[in-house]
Amino acid sequence: MSPAETTAAPVTTGLSDRSRAIIAGLIKSGRARRVSEGQGHRLVDARGFVTLVKLVPAGGIYRVHRDGNMVLSGPDIVDVAPLQPGFIEAMARLGMPRQSAMEIPSSEPKSALAAICG
Repeated sequence: MSPAETTAAPVTTGLSDRSRAIIAGLIKSGRARRVSEGQGHRLVDARGFVTLVKLVPAGGIYRVHRDGNMVLSGPDIVDVAPLQPGFIEAMARLGMPRQSAMEIPSSEPKSALAAICG
């Protein structure tokens, strides 16, 4: 993997803050890397998904929808299944900038503690 694949600026055009945070979390955790456009892929496909190459476990892909409310994983683009909400939330938290980690755009209802704290 070249340094450009892990350090290039994240895709931002047409993506929600939540989807950018999930993508950044998957990359930052070492679970995925971006697919470059030069490999025959568009960064955001016609269905609104960003495709990432899965590194852990090796092989397969992640597909993150542009609104961040759906993340799919599987061995290829045809055979994918949705990931559990808790995993998606963890990746969103990891990918958020430090100063706004408590203000994560979420599809989940706020917990009682989060409602009290802010």
